Amino acid sequence: MNASRCLVSTMLAVLIPSVSVVAAETAFYRMRANRATTITSLDRHGVLSWACQDAETAECTVQRSSTLSGGWSDFTHVDVTNASMSVQVMDPDPPPGMVWIPPGWNRGTDPLDDLPYDLLCDGLRMDRTEVTWQLWSEVRAWAVTNGYAFDGTGDGKAADHPVQNVSWFDCVRWCNARSEREGLRPCYDLRDWTCDFAANGYRLPTSAEWEYAARGGQTGLRFPWGDVIDHDRDNYFVLKAGSFPYDEGYEGYDVRYEAGEQPYTNPVEAFPANGYGLFGMAGNVAEWCWDLNEALGIRCVRGGYWDAEADVLCCGSEHWQEPSGKEWNIYGFRTVRR
Repeated sequence: MNASRCLVSTMLAVLIPSVSVVAAETAFYRMRANRATTITSLDRHGVLSWACQDAETAECTVQRSSTLSGGWSDFTHVDVTNASMSVQVMDPDPPPGMVWIPPGWNRGTDPLDDLPYDLLCDGLRMDRTEVTWQLWSEVRAWAVTNGYAFDGTGDGKAADHPVQNVSWFDCVRWCNARSEREGLRPCYDLRDWTCDFAANGYRLPTSAEWEYAARGGQTGLRFPWGDVIDHDRDNYFVLKAGSFPYDEGYEGYDVRYEAGEQPYTNPVEAFPANGYGLFGMAGNVAEWCWDLNEALGIRCVRGGYWDAEADVLCCGSEHWQEPSGKEWNIYGFRTVRR
């Protein structure tokens, strides 16, 4: 197979018929499609561009790997609308503690209920971990000295564990405070709880944004990492071994964190990250999201938690809760921003 190579600044481009590969820092990218495509550039803003050599090309998948020798995994999926296409695959200067979630789609059949799903994302930054007790406390302390009032104080087992016992309303207040503290425009109007999605401050993800990010570029999988779970993958509870065919964990709580009083949370980076570099997108604590059921006045919560069984940790699982509740040691959150 013939290959031509060119070196432009710090970007290495390897052009191979039907497969184009680009490397930046420690990540390699390649394009897969049903027709020939050629990567043309990866600019300093993290935008990957490519040319589609056939008008019948309907969609492209960007794959990423840490080495050219293998280990490629789907990163994002893009519908082709022009002969020349581009997508931002990385953020060259991400805010501290956040990762870039690339724009695109994620479609497939969810093993949880065997129903199709279709997720779209415009691209955003997301906290790589759940908000920690330490970060919550620092921002909240600033907030109460700058005009904010909270329903509760929140709780956490250690500085690097997730905050829990927080209401949806307090999470929203905290997002605005974090935005103001960093000189960003707050997203929320705290008088009517509306959200300005065009603002550049911190906010809760929508349910669709959360699931798109949790899947980490992989389609049709039960969990962020695959289709089976055990206690090496995340922190959860097994009531009875064999209750779910995809649950290979032992009965009871995670023995490493079942200490002292509940909750049995874990440090936010205790388990492997998903394909987008996000930690804890299945267990530990569930996470408040933006979405509202207007008829019932309840808000969406995504992800499983330390006291949940395996089915609750599935990417497609969601439940709804009263937003004023703050006495639940299973709920935390993470934020997103433009």
